[in-house]
Amino acid sequence: MSHVPAPLHPLLTTNDEYPFIKLERRRKELAPEGVTSINFGMGDPREETPAFIREALKNAVPNVSSYPATNGKPEYRAACAAWM
Repeated sequence: MSHVPAPLHPLLTTNDEYPFIKLERRRKELAPEGVTSINFGMGDPREETPAFIREALKNAVPNVSSYPATNGKPEYRAACAAWM
């Protein structure tokens, strides 16, 4: 049986700039001088996550987790089978 490599997204196989780098450059290029623009890019939060959110996340995770028992979506299963 021969192995066929999985297709990779072009961002992983080319030397193109990361899309958010391009977006940030264009934002700076297009903003009129002296006008503060709103950055709708990826973001880079540096604030501490509020305690109530951390606590809710902690309480939502059970002590023991397991994978769900499911066959998956038929279209996904068919795509996987066709790829194999």
